Amino acid sequence: MGAVTRPDAFAGSWFRDVPKARGSKEPRRLLLARRDGVPTGYAVLRRESRWEDETPRSAVDVAELGATDHASLLALVRRLVDLDLTTKVTLWGRSVDDPVLWWSGGPRSVGVRAIDSLWLRLVDLPRALTERGYAVSAPLDLVLEVVDDLCPWNAGRWRFAVDGSGTATCERAADGDETDVVLPVAALGAAYAGGRTVAAQVPTLGVRELRAGAVGRLSRAMRADTEPVGAIGF
Repeated sequence: MGAVTRPDAFAGSWFRDVPKARGSKEPRRLLLARRDGVPTGYAVLRRESRWEDETPRSAVDVAELGATDHASLLALVRRLVDLDLTTKVTLWGRSVDDPVLWWSGGPRSVGVRAIDSLWLRLVDLPRALTERGYAVSAPLDLVLEVVDDLCPWNAGRWRFAVDGSGTATCERAADGDETDVVLPVAALGAAYAGGRTVAAQVPTLGVRELRAGAVGRLSRAMRADTEPVGAIGF
């Protein structure tokens, strides 16, 4: 489902339903989607009954919504918006390009609030860069000069290479290798999940391009097909 996993103990505390914490809302409920008896999606929700001027204005708060395929996701959403006496459904932890947004008619048809979520800090730079995949149409070979005052073992010049299959290597650059890009480790952390590009951080985080086209190639290699989202809190 494209999200981090959590141990049972953490999940138990997250899903525990304490009456005192409910306020005016109903107990937490689980909505499950199945195909041929096999679970394919779920929604964790609370409902709050409201009436205004003798008119129902009940709201549904969906803490988590996940599915293994788009059909199951659509089935869950259609059920959520069809609950009796409900006029408002709030979904938390969705990405800016989530299909639910566009099924609903786009940002002009629903209320959208964007907030920052998961911040990534690369502690072991070569391991982090080699344990994810990359989108390349041709092999990539760059020398990155990384600035990292907090974790000095990350700092310095690294030869970062990606083969045609998207598999990367990251090793210390030789003394005679020319640097292609100078950037803070924060720029790599921001781009690591495939969302914000390295190129977008040139004016904000001080990314410097020393070889023409190097920043663009690095950005395209790290970019994901869909926007990342921190759907599971921890």
